[in-house]
Amino acid sequence: MPFELRRVDLAAIDAADETFRLGRIRDVAALAASIERLGLLCAPIVAGLNGRQVVVSGFCRVEACRRLGWQEMSARMPRHPAEAWECARWAVAEKAAEGPLTPLETGKALRLLRAIASGEDAFRQAVRDFGLPDQPTAQMRLESLCDLPEVIQAAVDDEALAVSTAVSLCRMPQATAVRVAGLLAELRFSLNKQREIVTLLEEISRREGIPVQTVLETPALAALASDADTDRAQRGHRLRLYLYQRRFPALAKAQRRFELLSHELCLAGNARLAAPPGFEGRGFQLTLSFSNRPELSSHHETIDRILSHCALDEMFHLA
Repeated sequence: MPFELRRVDLAAIDAADETFRLGRIRDVAALAASIERLGLLCAPIVAGLNGRQVVVSGFCRVEACRRLGWQEMSARMPRHPAEAWECARWAVAEKAAEGPLTPLETGKALRLLRAIASGEDAFRQAVRDFGLPDQPTAQMRLESLCDLPEVIQAAVDDEALAVSTAVSLCRMPQATAVRVAGLLAELRFSLNKQREIVTLLEEISRREGIPVQTVLETPALAALASDADTDRAQRGHRLRLYLYQRRFPALAKAQRRFELLSHELCLAGNARLAAPPGFEGRGFQLTLSFSNRPELSSHHETIDRILSHCALDEMFHLA
């Protein structure tokens, strides 16, 4: 066992040194209450580095003990003088022992090991030892999460924001990224819809030559974002529709005209006319539903009405 249990003075621990912190900064009130009732069941790891006492694992427990007004606490301390590389490995091992690492914790672990490793071989060996991603592209994506603001990191940890979406927000100014992340997290979009929203915002920005932040501040979009009285799913649908229509105004206009013309055809409930996806190509689809011979026969009238309608040629020219 590389540690021994000792009493340490809390005032002697450098509270500002978070070199080995892998988890998010959380509210420790509940933890402090638990420690007050049950005691400190699992002592943090504290090591002496460069003449200072630093926390290696158990940052929240140390903070909880401080909030309780303790002067000292029990800590696991190395039996022999520790090096930063040992401490980094202990920090990752302790966090991994708590359960599977989150994407953010994995990114922080990779960055910590990379920064302290004596060389690439030592880093790669540690990655293999802890079962961390070994592909450089995956490592880069996860490590980039460490550079995001705390509010975005929290959204990723809470699974309200996909990792790939958070990584794409790195391309935006920080204030803009925070605003987009907040909007996506609040509306609880799926991964595909998150990608769609970010892509539409960036394409509108390039198309109109304005920052994404300016797009977000558009009155219509701001009203959608702040409309707390509307169901979340409806708000999300309206937001996506607004961005799509703004990004593809010609397609949006064609879609509206197609819907109007379709309505003029007065199709029965068992007949449905669909335009080519994105109005690319000329393949319209007419779907006829029936459950017996008379219903099928009635579709003769439907087809004749469509063929004779004056709106048909205009509809073909929309694609």
